[in-house]
Amino acid sequence: MLIQIGKIYQLEAQLRQRRAAPELRKRARRRWSLRIYHHLTRLTKHLILRHRITPKSPFGKALHYAHDQWPQLKACFEHGQIDFDNNSVENAIRPTKLGHKNWMFVGSKDTGWRSAVIYTLVEQVRAHGADPYRYLEWVLEKLMRHPNPSAEQSDSLLPAAWISHQPTAVGKIA
Repeated sequence: MLIQIGKIYQLEAQLRQRRAAPELRKRARRRWSLRIYHHLTRLTKHLILRHRITPKSPFGKALHYAHDQWPQLKACFEHGQIDFDNNSVENAIRPTKLGHKNWMFVGSKDTGWRSAVIYTLVEQVRAHGADPYRYLEWVLEKLMRHPNPSAEQSDSLLPAAWISHQPTAVGKIA
């Protein structure tokens, strides 16, 4: 199973290295990875049905978990826009998690939700190669002029809207 999963990751690394467009990723996944996906789903089901692996054992629990996840994972094998894993997101939030114990008792019960929103905005700006400080400065200036924006005005404050209005050299991290 691990060798088969490794083959999927090898293909994904090649696609990433080639900076493959979503259409190429979709075709490659359908041609190569989808076969592995179907093989792994059949193998998982076969192993679950064997009576020698008890459902309460660690391996049995892992098999049942994998079996339950296969339907949701299928979209990754059929579409080119979806990243195969969330490693980039996990790497982006790692600093937040590392500071979690330091911040655990700061603020109210809504602090975690607010932090998640702010970190999401900051990481979206970083993902586009722009400077989060400049983005937040811009948003705060806008909010000072219009403290209670409508839903439509709120959308214009999102990172994608700000980035689309930035000249190529402005807003980039030095």
